[in-house]
Amino acid sequence: MKNEDMPDTITTPDGQTFWKTGLIGRALPPAATHGIVPGERTHEYWIHPWDDSLRLYAADPMRWFLD
Repeated sequence: MKNEDMPDTITTPDGQTFWKTGLIGRALPPAATHGIVPGERTHEYWIHPWDDSLRLYAADPMRWFLD
């Protein structure tokens, strides 16, 4: 998905909200365990706009993983 098509926030099933940073990368092979194809574009989200201690990488709003 294009960065502008991604939501500003993603909330996980356990209620944690992550904020879009605008950073874009490519998925590495281990992302395949989360249904994301290696090399696919991912968008980086942080637990708070100023705090990157917990990150979420999303290919789209429904396919993501925490780092």
